[in-house]
Amino acid sequence: MMHTQNRRTVLKQLGAASLLGVPLAGMGQQAQAIKIGLLTDMNGPLSQMVGPGAVVAAKMAIEKFAETNPQIKVELEAADMQNKTDLVVSLAREWLDNKGFDVITEVPNSAGALALGPLLAQRDRVGIITSAQSTRISGDACGTNHTQWMGDGWSNSQSVVEAQLRAGGKKWFFITGDTAYGNDLQAAAANFVTKGGGTVVGNVRHPFPGTTEFSSYLLQAQASGADVIGVANSGPDLINCIKQAGEFGIIKRGQKIAGLSLGVLDARAIGLDIAQGVLLSDSFYWDHTDKTRAFSRIFKSRHGEVPTSQQACQYSGLLNYLNAVAAVGVAEAKKSGRSVLKQMRSKTIDDPLFGPLIVREDGRVVRQMLALQVKSPSQSTSKDDILAVVSVIPGDKAFRPMADGGCPLVKKT
Repeated sequence: MMHTQNRRTVLKQLGAASLLGVPLAGMGQQAQAIKIGLLTDMNGPLSQMVGPGAVVAAKMAIEKFAETNPQIKVELEAADMQNKTDLVVSLAREWLDNKGFDVITEVPNSAGALALGPLLAQRDRVGIITSAQSTRISGDACGTNHTQWMGDGWSNSQSVVEAQLRAGGKKWFFITGDTAYGNDLQAAAANFVTKGGGTVVGNVRHPFPGTTEFSSYLLQAQASGADVIGVANSGPDLINCIKQAGEFGIIKRGQKIAGLSLGVLDARAIGLDIAQGVLLSDSFYWDHTDKTRAFSRIFKSRHGEVPTSQQACQYSGLLNYLNAVAAVGVAEAKKSGRSVLKQMRSKTIDDPLFGPLIVREDGRVVRQMLALQVKSPSQSTSKDDILAVVSVIPGDKAFRPMADGGCPLVKKT
């Protein structure tokens, strides 16, 4: 790994966005650098899931790549896109058109990722979308130049809905953040409910992000007589909604809560006394294997927290992109982003965190998903010991079949 004294950090401003430029590999060489732009939420409601931790993960990926490819120069610049679609587009245009960037990564906002896809295709640059979770990104809005690494509404809801249906949760009410991802998440979950013999008895949408008072929504859910309240949002909104459901006694009175995108940070913030027993699915958990634990120890030593799924996807996505650059050559990668993605799609990848994975024609990254359950306070041994792995879901069952996504790039058979 490279030493800190060999790095140069430069702080800049572009509009309202803070930028961090970090040359990390091949410092002494004159060859063209692979230039990476990381768009994330540095200070907003999603910053704990992504933000500075995503930058740490990106640096770790670049350093790992440099161990075997010291001759390839890599530069990283990170910007706060503030969850604003127009800022995603303006920053991307500046990087692609005026600064010669080769790849844009992260992008936690689904609307921003959807707007970015056509821009990347027009410039023939690469998008490694490691956080945004709308099913449209690898569905009807798929593109020639971007990939989707995190789970989506389809994969995140499937195992949770099936588990609740098996436990007798037939009637569902949804509280949904009114965003591209929230609406996708509700639609996918509702489809699994009806296919599994259940019914959707109602739903309500709330502004996202930033809703702090959920009492009126929860009262509607309670009055509906639903067995399960599906919460289709994320971040602080998800935490506040489930916390208030516990405070109002809704959970104790027998209605189940399904946090359709609940993660380890969310469960910890809610508190195990309220969240215990809740089922969820995710693509990564720090305590799953020896390799995830080793990665997480290094990550925590730098960031102070264990990695989230989004941060693990940032490491995985960027490392595999750089490995593909090495395979095709820097000159070809600078010339055509599609050449790099063709290399990424050419074989099954043995990923250090996710195991075997493939990058499909529609851009969807397919690998195993985990079914997890929130531990009780008595089962937890530390603040990071939040979840137990219940089962491993193989990729061909965890993700939507490519033929069902509506991607125009997929050949019809």
